[in-house]
Amino acid sequence: MNENEQSRPWSALIKEYIDSTGEQSKLSEYRQLLLADFYKSQLLTAKAPEEQDLKGFNKACKAAEKIKVTAKECDKLSLVYADFIGKAWIKGNAEQLAKLQAKSCFYNIWICKALMQGDGVFPATHIAKLTHSSSSASSIFDRISAQDDRFLTTSSLRSPVIDGAYPNGALSKNVKFLMLDNGGLLSEEIYQGNSEPLSSFADDEQELASWITGFNAIFNAPLKSDSLAKQVYFPVDDGYHLLTPLTSSATCQAIYDRCFSKDVKKQQEKDGKAVKAQTYSDHTYVRTTNTAKIATVASQPQNVSVLNGKRAGKVHLFSSQPPVWQSQLKAPLTKTSYFDGLYPSRSSQVNIEFIRDFIIRFNDLSLSIKDPKRKKWLEKWVQNVFDEILDRVSYLHALPAGWSANSELTDEYQCFLDPYWQDKAFQAKRKTIDWQTVVRRDFAKWLNRWLVGKDKTLTATTAHRKLWQSFAEHQLRKFELQVQVNLVQTTQNLAEETLR
Repeated sequence: MNENEQSRPWSALIKEYIDSTGEQSKLSEYRQLLLADFYKSQLLTAKAPEEQDLKGFNKACKAAEKIKVTAKECDKLSLVYADFIGKAWIKGNAEQLAKLQAKSCFYNIWICKALMQGDGVFPATHIAKLTHSSSSASSIFDRISAQDDRFLTTSSLRSPVIDGAYPNGALSKNVKFLMLDNGGLLSEEIYQGNSEPLSSFADDEQELASWITGFNAIFNAPLKSDSLAKQVYFPVDDGYHLLTPLTSSATCQAIYDRCFSKDVKKQQEKDGKAVKAQTYSDHTYVRTTNTAKIATVASQPQNVSVLNGKRAGKVHLFSSQPPVWQSQLKAPLTKTSYFDGLYPSRSSQVNIEFIRDFIIRFNDLSLSIKDPKRKKWLEKWVQNVFDEILDRVSYLHALPAGWSANSELTDEYQCFLDPYWQDKAFQAKRKTIDWQTVVRRDFAKWLNRWLVGKDKTLTATTAHRKLWQSFAEHQLRKFELQVQVNLVQTTQNLAEETLR
């Protein structure tokens, strides 16, 4: 890390963080925990003299193994430690013991405890627990900087947000300590062998070196998989490789921050209201569709990783379906009406099914629409279908103006489908004939035909048709208003070009 990028001394940032844990009152408890860990590590080195009966030794070792490393068990472990020294099963380390007993600096003790509990606790980009919350497989910090535009990788992210891996959520404070950022992560400083951030907290140079060595041993622990991991057998010449796909939490967070965070959702709602009210907004309205969510856990998402807790245990997915073939845009030259042979889109079919089910359920239309809520639902579904049709028509508007002159379309549909034809007689006709009524009438007839369905269990009536016409009236008027605005702009552009 460049020293110029460091905004403040590491010692101040580390002190501030450890103080924020509010654990200062636990100084004595944590010192006992360090002593308990020391005793246990010494007991595990026990060796029985060759001439001694192994029965008593083995029994004592098994009993010692069962004692948990906790502050409460420190005294018990201390007695066993003294007993093992007395029986010459271990040599002990009086110097190290004296140093631990003399520790009084809370910051030093807290860092020692974090190192003691450090197995599997480190910043990472790929979290194994995102595959299964009980997985004990290795998480990974991807430090590769090479990029390939053909693939989306962690290195593709401009500023990847690093996650924190740990065996359980109780250790989240420890990993957040390593994730402290001061122009670079604390863990990266330690990984690169820079002992300066921790130097003011160590009792001596020897302890400082042991901290750097200890943390790096955790960061560089041998990779391991787990029976709960997703594994893929990949054939190679001499057999196979067993691959374990890991979810990139850094990528998941980047997607979440950009598309699904609370702030983004609030802005989308605000922009959506502006669109609906047709008022100005200085934001681009973005609506994310065809997405899915995976719940990593049923509860307590913070037990998986730091960022998983911030995402409420959800991983958001975009559709990976292949592109849908888009047919070439062709003008309906041989039709008299746009609705002749028109098939509804998939989303329109869904709305048509809703309308159909609604009518069948409430057979008497006059009764069903008396309830404002019911009528509102019916109006929404019909307008969704009509919106799809207007979207299709807007694509036809992109065709060269005047294409309808060589078609079999009626005058009404020429006005509807080819509005930008700069012909004075045609534009005068658009203003005089009631083409909007014809379009709404034909739309209502078309919708009735699709509502009947193949089984013909529904009878669509004239009352239905009139209702569909009324629902489409506002949308068609709004659609035509936009066409008029575009026509004025087109006319102005043509006039300017003529002057040039």
